Amino acid sequence: MKNSLTGIIIILNAIVFFLWILVDTQFMINNFLVSTDSLLEGRVWTLLTSVFSHNLPFHLLINMLVLYSCVKLLLRFLIH
Repeated sequence: MKNSLTGIIIILNAIVFFLWILVDTQFMINNFLVSTDSLLEGRVWTLLTSVFSHNLPFHLLINMLVLYSCVKLLLRFLIH
């Protein structure tokens, strides 16, 4: 389970990273960045979707390496 969930999260992060390159920037700003305005306008999902947004390849890579390396420890902490 750990490996499949981690893999899914990594893939989702990569997809969102490439969406920033391929999709209309305003759409991504409206739906993948959290701000006071987005929350006041009812776009509460940005609280979750912003977690998957990365602005640089290095940022994405480091976050995914940390996620991958810390999942076992984090799951052990959360389960016990």
